[in-house]
Amino acid sequence: MSRKTSIKKKAAREKIPQVAVLLESSHETSRGMLRGILRYVRINGPWALHLVPGG
Repeated sequence: MSRKTSIKKKAAREKIPQVAVLLESSHETSRGMLRGILRYVRINGPWALHLVPGG
């Protein structure tokens, strides 16, 4: 990959908000919150979501 391509990809990534979602996934309330977050992202995105499995 050329340096120009690398810089362009990095610039594109920096424009997309990086969002970490930490929820206790074993609870129905948390799963509902996650569904709401995903719905919001589909409408208002793009976001780069980083989900950490838990619970």
